[in-house]
Amino acid sequence: MTRCSNALPPNRALAYALTKCPALLEPSSQCRNYHEVTGNIICPNMVRGIDHLRDPRLNKGLAFTLEERQALGIHGLLAAKFKSQEEQLDICRISIDRYEDNLNKYLYLVELQDRNEKLFFRLLSENVEKYLPIVYTPTVGLACQRFGLIYRRPRGLFITINDKGHIFNILKNWPEPDVRAIVFTDGERILGLGDLGAYGMGIPVGKLSLYTALAGIKPHQCLPITLDVGTENQDLLEDPLYIGLRQKRVRGKEYDEFIDEFMEACVQRYGQNTLLQGRCIFASGSPFPPVQYDGKEYHPGQGNNSYIFPGVALGVIATATHHIPETMFLTAARVVVQCIQSQKISKSIYRCVSTIFVTNPNCRTVFAGRNIHQSITKSLASVYPEPKDLAKHIANQMYSYHYDSSMPVVWDWKPEEKFNVRPIQPVPKNI
Repeated sequence: MTRCSNALPPNRALAYALTKCPALLEPSSQCRNYHEVTGNIICPNMVRGIDHLRDPRLNKGLAFTLEERQALGIHGLLAAKFKSQEEQLDICRISIDRYEDNLNKYLYLVELQDRNEKLFFRLLSENVEKYLPIVYTPTVGLACQRFGLIYRRPRGLFITINDKGHIFNILKNWPEPDVRAIVFTDGERILGLGDLGAYGMGIPVGKLSLYTALAGIKPHQCLPITLDVGTENQDLLEDPLYIGLRQKRVRGKEYDEFIDEFMEACVQRYGQNTLLQGRCIFASGSPFPPVQYDGKEYHPGQGNNSYIFPGVALGVIATATHHIPETMFLTAARVVVQCIQSQKISKSIYRCVSTIFVTNPNCRTVFAGRNIHQSITKSLASVYPEPKDLAKHIANQMYSYHYDSSMPVVWDWKPEEKFNVRPIQPVPKNI
């Protein structure tokens, strides 16, 4: 066997190749990012089989059918058992109930959302009374206080005062182009816990989870943001686990300019139809212990986060409303009253969330429908013409908690017509 005298040793060959093509040093295009899928419509030729296991929007775990596993090239990467989504829900409930500490339950649900998005939101939407206090108040308050310890995977955007003048550039880094609802905080007043700085990110994340679970707003349309301008909390400034800026909170003119730039950048990036929630209306926002009054016991519910904001947000998104007047919140409050049965008022200020939104989905349609009508009549809506079937239009805007088929859409062609095709003639040599 002869050897080419010009051949290079393996190490020198690699070094030579790198000098000629530095791009080889960069990660291969085959190594896809964790969150490759964006938007509501998936381009099939941009998603590989393995992406269906790695991306929480596509992952169904053992619910992938045999046909899907073989077609996607993931057969053998999963255990042999096939499970329905209902069976998976039962396993999730059992797993959560094993934890006694609510913070551990919170962490389980966060990891479930990072692994299987549809399963997470179906679990939450069908067990609102049980898990709402876990994903939001009061447990989310504890999660915020320990955010540096439990921080795993980034969710949402962190924009700091040091980014002033470049906020639009940061918004462009968010891979989702179709953002309709933004919940942001500067972390100064978190659930009566005081200034938590960057640890406050748990609030917009949790609140937007309710938007999806209660109102059916699509998760990819939601964007949680923390505006990090420092903190006055000395304990956090000295906390080795703190993930935010270690500086006193910026106030005054510089802060106002920062907020103005942020609002303008959001409109520039996502348009005037994006819902920006920067303040709350008391209704109440957090659950309180039962109250005794005039010989009766009342149970305050999460009025704004569970009823008002999700319903208003669905209506705003469905109509692409560019401005939200206070009358829209008053309309939502009236709908809440209409959805509450009078015999329940003596016991609970608000009926349980599942009774209104889950077992009676029509209330979601009424919520959004009233807002849509108000937006159109007052020329606040961008959708045109006015939907003829309002219920159907709203349903088309809502998120489905159930698994979709992972199989490509296939169809047959009609047979070609029969023709007498001429034989191929030799090409003349002079051509």
